[in-house]
Amino acid sequence: MSSSDWTVQSRIRIDGQEEGSRDKVFSGPSDFKVQAGKTASYTLSFHPTKVGKVTGSLALSNITTNDTYTYTLIAEGDEPAAEDHLV
Repeated sequence: MSSSDWTVQSRIRIDGQEEGSRDKVFSGPSDFKVQAGKTASYTLSFHPTKVGKVTGSLALSNITTNDTYTYTLIAEGDEPAAEDHLV
């Protein structure tokens, strides 16, 4: 447990996509605080824009301790569910 608050910054990269692209397939907060002696969660959302596999990475950088943890992201976009059944 830390005795000081942490500031954590995130960076999401999508394979095959230019940095700064407006297409936000994965999204989450760009930074967040963790209070001393506490834990925090990072909410990552997936919003596919096409059918198929999407890969990338999420890097969480603790600005206070200079530690960075990088996670591989793998998700699958499916066909939208049918809204109705026609006979």
